[in-house]
Amino acid sequence: MDEIYTVKTTDFVNILKKSLQSNTDITLPKDHDILKTSTGKENCPVSDDWYYARMAAILNLIAKKGNMTVEEACVEFGNYKNRGRRPSMFVKADEMFMKSIFENLEKIGYLKENKLTSNAKEIIMDVIQSLSE
Repeated sequence: MDEIYTVKTTDFVNILKKSLQSNTDITLPKDHDILKTSTGKENCPVSDDWYYARMAAILNLIAKKGNMTVEEACVEFGNYKNRGRRPSMFVKADEMFMKSIFENLEKIGYLKENKLTSNAKEIIMDVIQSLSE
């Protein structure tokens, strides 16, 4: 899957996000539109399709790294929390959202045991080919 490095990540995530939005088997978690993604964030995400973008970004990272657990994804999408006068501190992303993303990816057949399935690899290759044209 070395071809993943030849395309821009933002373009890849945007196209994959659109294909994930068309999938009806994905169930969004309760209150996904008003909850923060991390304790280090001040507000909830602004865009309505942030959940699908996060799913696409996780698929991108798994395609690059080979496999990824929920804990590793929480660290990858973590950020530094502003604690006022005290020094900033790194905090992980919310594990509830990561678990629901991984469950949805397994439910639609893109992941199995934290690795990409052949179906997901085909879809990723189709996205890469459409971007390289």
